[in-house]
Amino acid sequence: MAEQIRYEFGSIDETGALLINAAAQCKAAVAELGVKMRQTCGEDWQGGASEMYATAQTKCNTLLDEFAEKERQSGCATQQAGTDMLGIDNRCAGLFG
Repeated sequence: MAEQIRYEFGSIDETGALLINAAAQCKAAVAELGVKMRQTCGEDWQGGASEMYATAQTKCNTLLDEFAEKERQSGCATQQAGTDMLGIDNRCAGLFG
């Protein structure tokens, strides 16, 4: 007996949108951490620790940009899959009409 495929188009689109927004939320959290670090350490924070934090934050931002692009691509692919599945569903429905 063949497996039955079940899908819900609204959920597919919603999942795609959530994937697209996930990276932006991560970037916002890292930016907020930077603000809190400056508030905690002071605007004049200097020295080795400050430099290491700045280096780590730059690396983190670069990785988050890459992550954001992958999440965007994944979200778009998920949304496209929903669109494609709807098209297939409509074509299959036409076979019976």
